[in-house]
This record gives sequence, structure tokens and C-alpha cells, in this order.
Amino acid sequence: MPGGDGFELLRRLGAWPFDVVFTTAFQRYAIQAIRFSALDYLLKPVQGDELRATIDRHLSRRGEGLGDAAQQAEVVANLSTGRPDALRLLLRHGGRQHAVVPPDILYCRAEDNYTAIHLRDGRRFISARTLKDYDEMLHELGFIRAHRSFLVNGSAIATAPPNGPLHLVDGTTIEVSQRKRAEVMRALGAR
Repeated sequence: MPGGDGFELLRRLGAWPFDVVFTTAFQRYAIQAIRFSALDYLLKPVQGDELRATIDRHLSRRGEGLGDAAQQAEVVANLSTGRPDALRLLLRHGGRQHAVVPPDILYCRAEDNYTAIHLRDGRRFISARTLKDYDEMLHELGFIRAHRSFLVNGSAIATAPPNGPLHLVDGTTIEVSQRKRAEVMRALGAR
């Protein structure tokens, strides 16, 4: 786009009566799109089945959140921050958007093609994003993939025995897969 990009366009619009889907050839922009609470992102070349799934997602939530000023304000705030630690995830529950800062997340658990996000205050959200999406988005913020089904906030780990499960500050126990054990211990040692 001459003179800017899609992020700049959203900043200039301020409000918009449509869902946002980013298409890009660059993986790093795809991750930014998730952070900015886009409906979806598609990597180029766009695959037909992925485009169909995005359209289906839009149709299933038609009217929900379109032109939602609070959601759009969060998108613009995320675009403007430039600081990963200031990121706010938008999670939908009960027809409402909730802004969640990553330090409030204890862990994320894969549930088929969805992700259950467990917060320190006991709340739980279900997201239509995959655990892989959240791993890519939160890894640089100290989240550790302990298992194919679990992504854990490193700051929420109370104890990490070398040959046992992780024990979180709220008493939750998270198994560490054999394949991930060395990587988890390295990540915890680097803190």
C-alpha cells in the first residue's frame, strides 16, 4: 500500500463498521494481526479452505462486535503501543469483549481447534484461535510450551522439578512432555 500499511489505515480510520482480516506474505505481520484482534489473518498465497473458514467465522458472528467502539479502541491501542508488555488481548465471553493483559494469564490449554485461557483470578475464556497462535504471540512474553496441549506463563510457575510436572501459583499441575522437558528447563533457567 503506498504511503503506509493496513495498520496505519486502521489508525487513521479510528472506527470501522467491518471485521478485519489481514492477508500477508510475512509471518511476523500475521502474529501482529492476532495481537491486534483481527477477525483472522491469512498468509499468502491464500488457501481456499482457509479463506472459506474465515468467511464462515465472519458469517457465524455477523453483527457481533462490528463497529464495536471499545474493541476498535483496543485494536488501535495495541497498534500504537510498540511494547509487547503493554499488549491487551481481546477475548469474547457472553457477547462481551474482555481486555486481558498477558501477565493475568496462568496458562492456555488446547481444546481441539480452540484454546481455553485460564486467568489468575479464576476466569476461563474459550478462544477460536489455536494454541499454536497463542504460543507464537506470547512466547516473547515469557510463555513456555510445556506440552502440545499446554502453554504456561513462566511467571506463574511456582515449582518446576527436573523430572516432574510444573506446579503453578494457584495449585494447578501441568505435565511436561518428554520432548519439551529440556526446552522448558532451559527457559526456566534463563529467568
